[in-house]
Amino acid sequence: MSAPFPPPHQPTRRRPSVAVWLLKALGLGIVFYLFIGLTAGLMVQHELSGTQMLVVVITLSWLVTIAFVARFIINRRRLAVWRRAQAQQHQQWVMAMQQAEWHGRRQAAYDAEYRRQIQR
Repeated sequence: MSAPFPPPHQPTRRRPSVAVWLLKALGLGIVFYLFIGLTAGLMVQHELSGTQMLVVVITLSWLVTIAFVARFIINRRRLAVWRRAQAQQHQQWVMAMQQAEWHGRRQAAYDAEYRRQIQR
């Protein structure tokens, strides 16, 4: 089947540039630095023992981990929804192309019959 127009545009996923990776690394470095500073500040200000400090660090680590896992799950669901929409759009395009081809063949048959009638 030759299509009169191309399928709907599906953007290709580009790899992030080096600048994006550097910005992410810088951001994570700053967050890590603030995390260490915050825990050390809590330890000094509230005179926490080593065990109490360990509980604080583990709790904060779990909170950060839960946030990253939640973000990952949300992004996967968004991607699944987007892929389903793309598949549906492509299926509609294929159906439109098949319908256009069928109408084209029918019109060609009508035209051929009309030419035969005129030639008689």
